[in-house]
Amino acid sequence: MKTLLKMLRHKAIINKNFELFIGKVKERQAMHDASKFQQDEFDGFAELDSEEVFKLYGTEEYKKRIADNKGIELHYKRNSHHPEFYLGKHKLEEELIDAMSFTDILEMVIDWKSASETYGTDFEKSLSISKERFLPSPYTWHMIQLIAHDLYGTPKPALK
Repeated sequence: MKTLLKMLRHKAIINKNFELFIGKVKERQAMHDASKFQQDEFDGFAELDSEEVFKLYGTEEYKKRIADNKGIELHYKRNSHHPEFYLGKHKLEEELIDAMSFTDILEMVIDWKSASETYGTDFEKSLSISKERFLPSPYTWHMIQLIAHDLYGTPKPALK
């Protein structure tokens, strides 16, 4: 009986802790990109032809148009699910994604997938471009691939 009570207690604590995690994820869902509706960010996004720009993802033209956009720059500075949020907070650009929390990375992968669906681009190709753009450590890249696999059925990464 003592063992059964411990198992039931453990199950109740597991449920409580999952609810805590789910609550945090729901907060992020509700707040995702809310800052885009602030005038200074909105104006920057309105300047872009998002449909055209995001189809250029990974190209020099994309990089130039994004780099020249103050609204996008503000958006990155305000939202920790963007690796650029960590610019200036770490010595090397290679550390940007590695500085992110698990929930930042989860939201980032969801954002990348959503952008691919919104703009009609190839998600797996954008993952590859993002890997080259942000240079995550092998461990972080593996985690990104696992999240994409678990949520969207992309190929499961091999263990090395």
